[in-house]
Amino acid sequence: MMRRLPTWMYPYPDILPQQRSRTLHAAHSYTRKFCGCMSLRGGCTVASFIWTGINLYGCILAFQGRSPIFSYIDRTALMIQGAICLIFVLVALFAFFAVFVNMPGSLSFAHRSIWMIVIVFLIDFFVNMVLFGVQQPQFQDWCINKSRGSIRTELQSVVLSNNGTQLSFTANVPGSDLYNCTRLWQDEVKFSVITFVMMAVCYVYWATCLWSYEQKVLVLFSSELQQGAIEDSARMANLNSMNGMMNMKPGKMNENVPPEDHDGQKTLAQVTTNALSSLWSKLRS
Repeated sequence: MMRRLPTWMYPYPDILPQQRSRTLHAAHSYTRKFCGCMSLRGGCTVASFIWTGINLYGCILAFQGRSPIFSYIDRTALMIQGAICLIFVLVALFAFFAVFVNMPGSLSFAHRSIWMIVIVFLIDFFVNMVLFGVQQPQFQDWCINKSRGSIRTELQSVVLSNNGTQLSFTANVPGSDLYNCTRLWQDEVKFSVITFVMMAVCYVYWATCLWSYEQKVLVLFSSELQQGAIEDSARMANLNSMNGMMNMKPGKMNENVPPEDHDGQKTLAQVTTNALSSLWSKLRS
């Protein structure tokens, strides 16, 4: 019988189609399917690409001294965020490789690594939110100084274009949010909270899907091993029965076989035996 080769959709060809339809590794549809409508293998591949893209973008901005969420944040926090995003990129690439290889050992290590880096990433994101909220005075100073410098540059260009005409402008009015820095800080805090909640929900669910797919592969792999063990046992039993028949003595097989009749004709061995017997009897007499 010709052995079927593994394919992308069916990496374990020894399992029959009727057995595949009865293989359920999870009770809920959202852990059996990615987002309830997509295969776990394809969904984990998409999640790996999204993880790689988002964290690569955050890593590049962090090492440039910028943040995709906050306008101003401590330099040390940015460097830590960049390092975590870089590690996340490497782990996501390994998760994609593990899904492509589709082996239980690689998937087990991949989903454990994903869970670890997701938890570290979310903790770092939460700490950055708290740090941004605590450093509101530093943010106000940075925002006012940057806005004042931008306005001063614009005013100088206006004065030069008007041939030296003097313009009167007070760059800072006490007790007022002239540059909307307070409103900008509030908006960034709200945006960071919403982003944190969305990323936490998506990242945790995607990591759960990767774990669920690893469990599915283990179930299929165990079923294949059981089926292979049954087939090997049957094959060994047939082989032992054939060896037993070959090792039987010929005498036992021919005990009940009647002697063949050659129509009174004797073989050369019989003639020789009879001649030697008669000669020996004459010598003795």
